[in-house]
Amino acid sequence: MLRSPIYGLPYAIAGVRREVERVLRKEFGSIFGKRDISEISKSDITNVVYGILDRPHRSAGIEKEESPSAANHALSYIKTFFSWCESQGRIDHDFTRPLSSPAPKNQRDRVLTDEELRAIWFAALKMGFPYGDMIRLLLVTGQRRSEVARMRRDDLELDAQKWLLNAHNKSKREYVTPLSKLAMSVLQAAPQTDHSLVFGAPNAPDKAFSAWSKNKAKLDDLCGVGDFVVHDLRRTASTNLVRLGVHPHVRERVLNHVIPGVEGVYDRYSWLDEKRKALDVYDSFLQELIGRYPRTSCSSMASPPMHSIPRPPFKGSAIKIRQGGA
Repeated sequence: MLRSPIYGLPYAIAGVRREVERVLRKEFGSIFGKRDISEISKSDITNVVYGILDRPHRSAGIEKEESPSAANHALSYIKTFFSWCESQGRIDHDFTRPLSSPAPKNQRDRVLTDEELRAIWFAALKMGFPYGDMIRLLLVTGQRRSEVARMRRDDLELDAQKWLLNAHNKSKREYVTPLSKLAMSVLQAAPQTDHSLVFGAPNAPDKAFSAWSKNKAKLDDLCGVGDFVVHDLRRTASTNLVRLGVHPHVRERVLNHVIPGVEGVYDRYSWLDEKRKALDVYDSFLQELIGRYPRTSCSSMASPPMHSIPRPPFKGSAIKIRQGGA
């Protein structure tokens, strides 16, 4: 079935494309084998998808997709594949189009506490390069895991404290992330090599790091934070930015969210100064957080009781919103 060129699928990011191919081959190709695509029926597809749904959930200590999420993603990928086959004339009709997701999409709302953020920071510090450094960079920038994993040396302007993301990110547009003091400290401590990626795989430094699950299990053991996935760092950064007085319009630009409607179409202002001020505010908050109880060893994540850090005195006045057009 999968002899059709999967790389024709509309997934611009190489890592996403590889994951789509992996799922299609593992879940569908392993069952359908060399059957012609015209011989596959709607019931064949639903049997595979609901078979994934019925699997036992993964271990809570390893960051893997649970069965409902995995089933939904598998259906999404195979529907995209069949839609592409129809557009290319490989099949006359895409029968997967009306199929709905087998499981409700549960939106996570986990926001990490100050104490949990601090524990994760020191656990990641102990783990070091590359995984621990990526976790710390995710914690201070609020950017996406895939974007940090694909960070290239040529995309960094450390003298100007900037990181340029090309258009192959989720928002599909070029984007500049200002680098705060903590972010700069992480990047400046990274090994200086001739490889293009900052955080390449240990045994293949020209390929993006991919051993997330194995290292996440170690991070969990070190930090002692339960019910925690890496994406929670981004949601927590988003929440804390507003908590610290950053205007939601600026927060959305910091996170590189797609801005909907007329504003997203016509506003071409970079918001660089506002984003830098916002991340500097968050940087000050984090520096106070991780420095409140200095430690010389990270072997134990236990720390003295810590009251939630109050809102600093900078509030919204520190982040001025630009008025008018670009």
